[in-house]
Amino acid sequence: MRMDDLILVSVDDHVVEPPDVFVGRVPQKFADEEPRLVRKDDGTDVWIYDGKELPNIALNAVAGRPPDEYGIEPTSMDEIRRGTWTSPNASRT
Repeated sequence: MRMDDLILVSVDDHVVEPPDVFVGRVPQKFADEEPRLVRKDDGTDVWIYDGKELPNIALNAVAGRPPDEYGIEPTSMDEIRRGTWTSPNASRT
């Protein structure tokens, strides 16, 4: 077997939290403080929490993509493969 024949599979971190992961899961008294995904004017999505902005890094979810498409640029949920952030049983709204 040649190294080029191998496929790298990471099983520890290549999923992304869905946009609604905290909705309905935080006690009501903290609802205004729960992390939330916000679309910026440039089209990227960022998580806002505790006054901080955390970018949604594309490299978090490269499952099924060829290496030449890997990148660390911030991205939107629209650019991330749906299977990395939603359940196969979720409705497609």
